[in-house]
Amino acid sequence: MKSKERHEIKENELAEIFKKLTLFLEEHKREAMYAGIAILAILIVYLGAWAYNSLKLSSQNKTFNKELTLLNSGKKDKDIILKLAKKGGVATYGVFALSEEYLQKGEYDKVLEFLKQVKKSSGDINYLKAEAIKFQIMYSKGEYDKIINLYRAKIKALLKENKEFPADLIMYYVANAYELKGDNDSALKIWTEIKEKFPYSSYGIKARSKLISLQ
Repeated sequence: MKSKERHEIKENELAEIFKKLTLFLEEHKREAMYAGIAILAILIVYLGAWAYNSLKLSSQNKTFNKELTLLNSGKKDKDIILKLAKKGGVATYGVFALSEEYLQKGEYDKVLEFLKQVKKSSGDINYLKAEAIKFQIMYSKGEYDKIINLYRAKIKALLKENKEFPADLIMYYVANAYELKGDNDSALKIWTEIKEKFPYSSYGIKARSKLISLQ
């Protein structure tokens, strides 16, 4: 008997909940419709962005494979590679391969022309990689003021935003530039920062030696 009563109570409670829910939906029918439309719109935008990014990645991979095929075959066709590089992303692979080749030849002007194809973006690791090559060229040419000014004006902030990029690679040239200009105090600050942040890298080891010799 008690079991039957409990069952009837539960049925009544469910009926009451369903009734209240029905009344709520009736009263807020317009709001529910708008919410449904909004959710549908968000879903459409999300799927559109996903499709666009998938197509973009597919296009970049095809470009990368074309560059890789050219480079592996020994046909480093400069014009074709630079044309592909204008697409950005992984398509800059060929530019860096060309840059490395001409850097070893000491043809710095050509390297700088190649690097113009690397698109500027504060969150782009490729952009910082291109800047690191430029620092190497400036250092080889004895353009120490340019190194220091560029680092202060732009690159220092970009390195803070991009933790994945090995900042010690660029900071190494900056510290040497300060030292060669006779500004040992500024050089010491950079060497100390390299030693503390990158203690086990090759530049961190060099920084320890420099700190001993300069202090």
